[in-house]
This record gives sequence, C-alpha cells and structure tokens, in this order.
Amino acid sequence: MSDSNSTTIVTERNIRDRKAEQGNSLVWSYKTLRNFIGFCGILLPLILWLFTGQCGNGYSIEPSISDYYYTCGGEILVMVLAVMGSFLITYNGYGLWTEVLLYKVAGLCALGIAFFPTAANSANVDSVHASVADVPGKFDITELHLVVATTFFVCTAIICFFFFTRDANYGLKQPTHTISANKHWRNRIYYFCGAMIVLSLVILFIHFSCPSCFGNPSKDAPFVALWETVALEAFGLAWLTKGETLFPDGEHYAMKGLHSVQRMFQSVEK
Repeated sequence: MSDSNSTTIVTERNIRDRKAEQGNSLVWSYKTLRNFIGFCGILLPLILWLFTGQCGNGYSIEPSISDYYYTCGGEILVMVLAVMGSFLITYNGYGLWTEVLLYKVAGLCALGIAFFPTAANSANVDSVHASVADVPGKFDITELHLVVATTFFVCTAIICFFFFTRDANYGLKQPTHTISANKHWRNRIYYFCGAMIVLSLVILFIHFSCPSCFGNPSKDAPFVALWETVALEAFGLAWLTKGETLFPDGEHYAMKGLHSVQRMFQSVEK
C-alpha cells in the first residue's frame, strides 16, 4: 500500500472518530482521557507542595520536582507519574504511527521518571523512600533520570507543535476545507505550550551545562523546580485544550454531562 493511500485511510478514520466525538460516543475514550492527562500535569506540582506540609517541617518547595520523591509526598509523585504514563501509553491519538510512537515513548519516560529517581544523599524521615546516592544506569555524566525526563518533555513539545495542531482532515485533498475559529484558538494554545516547554528545556540545559551562567539562582529560589513547573503546566494546558475543556467545537462536554443528568432526573420524575 502506498504512503498516500495509507495517509488517506488514516485521515478518513480520523474524520469518523471526530464525528463520533461530537456525537458523544467516544467522549470517555478520547476527551476524558486527554483531560485526565492534562489534570495530572497541571495539578502535580500543587499536590506535591501541599503534601509536603504533612512532613512536619511545614510547606516547602523542593529544589526540583523530582526531589519530592524523598519527601512524605514521594508516593504521590510516583502514583501520578505512573497514572499519567499509563494514560499516555494507552492513548493512540488519530493513528499516525509517528504520533502513536511519541505517545508510547512519552508514557514510558513518565514511568521512567518515577522508577529511576533523581540521586539524593538524604531523605525526609517521613518519606517511604530511602535515599539513593547514585541512580542506576548512567550515560557518561548524565543520569538516566535526567535522560528520561528530558525525552519526556521533548516528546510532548513535538506533539504540541506537529500533532495537536492538525485536524481530522489532515492529509485529505480538500481545498475548500476550513477549520473552526475555536480550532484556531486551540492551535495558538498548542504553539504557546510547545514554546514554553522548549524554553524551559533550553533554560534548564544552560543551567546544568553552565551553573554560573544564571549566577546562583538555586541559592535564593528553587530555579529548577520553577522551570520544571512551567513545563508541566504547559504540558497539562495543552492536553486540557486537546480535550476541549477550552474552546470546544460544539457543546462543551461538561454541559453535555449536565444535560444528561437533567434528563435522567426528568425521566425519574415521570
């Protein structure tokens, strides 16, 4: 089968899936899954910060998101990353093999972040995790944890730029085809989120490659945690937008759910 025929088959299926979404028959398998992934990314830094207040030392912002592994919120970090990774692995998008591959790699990397923790010489006494001075599996001077974390964000940036911005008609020769105004707005958000992820990666790369380039920001503020949070919030926002929590086409899924509940009560009253 030629590449053009393969693309046409995939995109024709995309259109059917898109219509099914609008008809509510794929809401739980597509939109809800996208929103779960988005909420995991957005809420993770906040949840970790809130749970550190249970450690006995008050609320604190760790030097990096990964350092929460060694606080009493460490199990929360592992759980959320495991859920997010599992969702990404099971999500296939609209079926283009390159897109599916990126989701699988990103999902495996999310699991890798959890199961290959960052190195630490000490751990909070309330943590269920013992300190790990050296992370298993190193590539030269780069820890495996850093490799999988970087790969995760690179994959998500590519997804934002090149796959979320497509629509169901991608690849079909339809000169008169136009996309909705809300799709234009969603695309702007995807580009913005992708740009913020890339910016965060570049700043963190400079910081780790040249610690003195930004002075000594970690002395006064959690510099790494700040930019990791920016990247996570951008990741989560992109997925929430993909789930059409923002700028939906047609009736918002929340309103559909509300109307469904209303119809249920009306039928009971009758």
